[in-house]
Amino acid sequence: MNILVKDGIEKAIAMDNALVVNLMRHELGSNQSPYSLVSRLFRRHPAVQFNRAYHETIDDSVLALLTQEPDWQVIDLPGVAILHQGYNPTLLRQRGKTQRAKHLLEKARVDNPQDPYLCSKLGALYFSLGDEKEGVKLLKQGLKSNTASIPVRFELHYHLANAYRRQQKWELARKHYQKALDEEILLPLKLGALINYGAFLQDLGELGEAIKVYQAVIHIDPSQAIAFFNLAMIYKAQGNLLEAIKGYQEAITLQPDYAEAYQNLAVTSFKAGLIQESVDAFQQAIALYEQRQSPEADRLRKNLREMGLI
Repeated sequence: MNILVKDGIEKAIAMDNALVVNLMRHELGSNQSPYSLVSRLFRRHPAVQFNRAYHETIDDSVLALLTQEPDWQVIDLPGVAILHQGYNPTLLRQRGKTQRAKHLLEKARVDNPQDPYLCSKLGALYFSLGDEKEGVKLLKQGLKSNTASIPVRFELHYHLANAYRRQQKWELARKHYQKALDEEILLPLKLGALINYGAFLQDLGELGEAIKVYQAVIHIDPSQAIAFFNLAMIYKAQGNLLEAIKGYQEAITLQPDYAEAYQNLAVTSFKAGLIQESVDAFQQAIALYEQRQSPEADRLRKNLREMGLI
């Protein structure tokens, strides 16, 4: 654990009026929401209890207690305190978590159909499973209630923006990305929204604005390989091949198994006349795709043979 985070926890615990210390959790393998804030450190109090479907949380009981005893403080602590692998897409599929979550959330909504938290979680889940109509309906319903906490409201806007982007409803997507990013939450919690907003701007050809967004991502968290990768794609589209190469190399340094970065580095190096570097990058991409058992490996190998490079 980072020494500054450890010191922050110790200082927060020492505060007489600290009820909850929300800790930053790094969701390893998740690009959609690489960081989350979790209420895992709290004072022992008879009114603080776990509830909620699927993700048990003390948040509801804490909010109720704060209305009765407003002198208590809830502290959001910056800096990563917890590493978590549970949201890696492959692990989710292997463990059957998606269907389990769907069952539990649907069951909970029977008793609380207007609950913004349930609308957010289940709406995003429906959309990821291909039920776009029901997903958007629930996300809109969660916002309509006007009772969502700031973190839940952020999620509702963020998921709606992603949904509208996929449906190519560009102005609605822009509106909800901007509303999500306007919410007052810790900056690392906005990284997923910023990355997706940058990709949205790329879709629309607003490359200058997309560059600013990705640079903001890197400023918040320089370990985000996807931000360097997407920046490199923009530089390549603008004909700035050397900057594109630097971006792909930075992405690979951060994520050595980034097959797509190797592939794009190979193509860009070839265009820049760096033939041996291109071949080396292609070979790395092929090896990584083979590890995934991806057909892209055979396609790349065939293309290299046709070009006389192997």
